[in-house]
Amino acid sequence: MTRKPMTKTQLVAALAEQAELDKAAASRALEALTRIVTEEVASGGQVTLPGLGKFACRDRPERM
Repeated sequence: MTRKPMTKTQLVAALAEQAELDKAAASRALEALTRIVTEEVASGGQVTLPGLGKFACRDRPERM
């Protein structure tokens, strides 16, 4: 059976537990990480998070 994707709320709760933070601090950390990655990729850069993945923007042909 396929599992449902983790929601942002579940991710914040797991981050708070693993990092021993309160949920508000974990949420701020996740928002900051999202903002940093988004800004870097939008400006043409790349972000590599070892063990997680590589984030980059690339040109793709238009859909028909």
